[in-house]
Amino acid sequence: NKAMELIDEGAIVIDVRTFDEYNDGGHVKNSINIPLDSIDSIEYDKDEIIIVYCLSGVRSKEAAEKLYAMGYTSVYNLDGGLINWGFELEE
Repeated sequence: NKAMELIDEGAIVIDVRTFDEYNDGGHVKNSINIPLDSIDSIEYDKDEIIIVYCLSGVRSKEAAEKLYAMGYTSVYNLDGGLINWGFELEE
């Protein structure tokens, strides 16, 4: 799984769902919750590998587009979101 490889290599994983969704529904291990409407406030090195995800992939696609527009160069959208994740979630 490409996402897991990137995570193992130290990618930043951002959950763009709401605070409540992040806390109530479980989330990818070591992910950071930055809701979509706050995504433009992040400040990382522009070359950091960043993986964004949501429940289905719709909001994270929008987040990835915003990050590219902000100059981030290595942004990955978790295709299909948590629905297709297939790995254990942290509560």
